[in-house]
Amino acid sequence: METDVLLRLSRLIRPRTVAGRIVTSLVAGLGLPVVLYGILLLRTHGYEPMGLCKPVPAAQGHIPIDMSRGSGIPTTCGVDWGFVGSSILLPGLGFALVAYILMALLARIER
Repeated sequence: METDVLLRLSRLIRPRTVAGRIVTSLVAGLGLPVVLYGILLLRTHGYEPMGLCKPVPAAQGHIPIDMSRGSGIPTTCGVDWGFVGSSILLPGLGFALVAYILMALLARIER
């Protein structure tokens, strides 16, 4: 029973097909920056990491962070998608490429 679980986990982590390796590396690569920014948001207690937000009227915000900064005009966080692309998506694709290369090397070593 325990061996079956370990065998299934091994197949999930080290897929045998190229498509499986691509999907696994994309999930791992893109998941890492998203998790890191999530932790950063939690550690800043709701204050936005520099560059992630741009102030927008309160009803149009994506993330409920008060960005009024004492102005009296209720504003919240509108996500700056350029920042998301350059600081989350591009590093995520880089991590995915590294993960794919490592999985391909591991598959070659196992043969």
